[in-house]
Amino acid sequence: MNEKTKTGLRILQAAVLLGVLADILFREASLGINVFIWFTLLVLALLAIVFRCDPEKLNSQTVALHAAVIFFSFTFIVRDSAQLIGFNILAILIILAVQTLSALQIKTGIAGVMHYFASAVFTGFSVFFGPLVLLTADVKWNFISKSGFSKDLLSIAKGIAIALPILFVFGVLFMAADAVFEGLIQNTIQVNPEIVIHAATIGIVSWIVAGYMRASVIGVGLIASKPAERSEETFESSNRSEGEKIDSAPAVEKKKWDFQEVNNSILPGIFTLGSVEIGIVLGLINLLFLIFVIIQIPYLFGGMQLIQNTPDFKLADYARRGFGELIAVAALVLPILLGTHWLLRRDDRLGE
Repeated sequence: MNEKTKTGLRILQAAVLLGVLADILFREASLGINVFIWFTLLVLALLAIVFRCDPEKLNSQTVALHAAVIFFSFTFIVRDSAQLIGFNILAILIILAVQTLSALQIKTGIAGVMHYFASAVFTGFSVFFGPLVLLTADVKWNFISKSGFSKDLLSIAKGIAIALPILFVFGVLFMAADAVFEGLIQNTIQVNPEIVIHAATIGIVSWIVAGYMRASVIGVGLIASKPAERSEETFESSNRSEGEKIDSAPAVEKKKWDFQEVNNSILPGIFTLGSVEIGIVLGLINLLFLIFVIIQIPYLFGGMQLIQNTPDFKLADYARRGFGELIAVAALVLPILLGTHWLLRRDDRLGE
């Protein structure tokens, strides 16, 4: 496990923990000391991660900026004023954005207006997209054993994660198309709104914290190499004589663009799918379709007796209600099939 993966895992652990604490501390209408506790823990977690991965960033300016965040969060306890709270939040956001200057390799003492603007843009971009880069590029998941049950477990989890949004879209369309299916889903899946709120709070806060921590610690590039490694590289480069000539590599012919040869090899491995993932995705979609078709059987073969025994039921209304939704379902099926086939790994048994 390399250093960047270790740092990414520490960031993920700290982000999830801070997300859970935010859900616990921010439930109260009067925040006060809860804001102070949460931001203090955020600063301590960030300092601990920086100390573990890149101690050189812990200078007097960095410590002073972190202390300022704790100070402005402490003012939430002093006075509960809407205007004061607004200014304190703005001050905290500005300080947090300034702290990413070191990640951009810009010294705070010589930074200008454009540098501060760039750090603010970089921070905002990292908050939205940083966790995705952290999960897919920074953390190398190959440290997990990819044999036996652990390999299948990761594949199953990945397949379920991909299938859930697809099932949600198809489920909404089917519910809009048929009242019986809608009632079945509502009676079967009874979600407590409180659970949804808590899960959303933890997820959103964890995502934001992970993105900001990545921007502050990792920045735009790799974690700095160790001094020993850099000294060795400098020593090797200095030993080369000035008159030494390095044979130039033979010119490589540029391949002509061929649209037929474009495959998923241009994507990182995490974005490709194996037979287990595709089996989970297509299997769950087929199960949803099967449930919907079974519900439609009485309408198709019930005859006049079903129409007479069902109050306020008209075949014309039944056909009109679900027509547009089913057209949308049919239009989405083909792109999903083509997409899963294109993302199938070429070294997989089904991809041969």
